[in-house]
Amino acid sequence: MAYGMTYQEYWNCEPERYFVYRELHKLDIKRRNEELWLQGLYNFEAISTALSNIHLDNKQHKVNKYRSEPYDLFAKPEEKSEAEVEKAKQKVIDQLNAWKARWEASKASKGNQ
Repeated sequence: MAYGMTYQEYWNCEPERYFVYRELHKLDIKRRNEELWLQGLYNFEAISTALSNIHLDNKQHKVNKYRSEPYDLFAKPEEKSEAEVEKAKQKVIDQLNAWKARWEASKASKGNQ
């Protein structure tokens, strides 16, 4: 009865129905778990966006914005060309190098004081 069966179904119907209800219960739990995971993903993205905007100097850097529409869960993944992948890698490397340069500059300015 914990799986949603009524008292009458449990005692008066064929035993296979119990296993169907049990599998349905497992699918419900899996669906709920995936919903919560997706909610956590949205929360993580929102908090990350807010925190990154707090630490940016708005005069020098573009403010990050939270997504304007939800993830399309049923979209087929697009194939990215080799050039696009390399461009994305280089963008990350450039950003990390810029952060490193700012970090070293801030350490140097603190050391001169």
